[in-house]
Amino acid sequence: MLNKVCIMGRLTDDPIYGETYTTSVPFVHFSLAVERDYIEKSTGKREPDYIKFTAWRGMASWAADFLAKGKMVVVEGHLRSEAWVDPEGAKCRNTYVAVDNIYFAAAKQEFPSAPDFQDEEEPVEPAPPESGDKGGVPKK
Repeated sequence: MLNKVCIMGRLTDDPIYGETYTTSVPFVHFSLAVERDYIEKSTGKREPDYIKFTAWRGMASWAADFLAKGKMVVVEGHLRSEAWVDPEGAKCRNTYVAVDNIYFAAAKQEFPSAPDFQDEEEPVEPAPPESGDKGGVPKK
């Protein structure tokens, strides 16, 4: 069976970091606003869907350090469902995307520390081999 999700959107809030009670495994909860493909006739706008995500362990620590409200990201993961009974006896269910990978998907202006590769010099071509040298790896 295939259970794979790839979603691009903007974070609706800063990630919420936590650790499990019994084993202290780090996790992060966050959600993305994702525009629907169609334009609503009554408003002339694309309505968003809000998708919930949970990242675990190392990915959780990374997400807590680098993600923030408004950042555009692409998230790869898989769907997970949880079921439980609340204290009043009602059956509850939660479905979310368990995160496998996160990629930044924003314009370069949002990351001012990124190097500007357009200003770099062209690579210099190696000098041609000297006469008698056929190139390649020198013999020992």
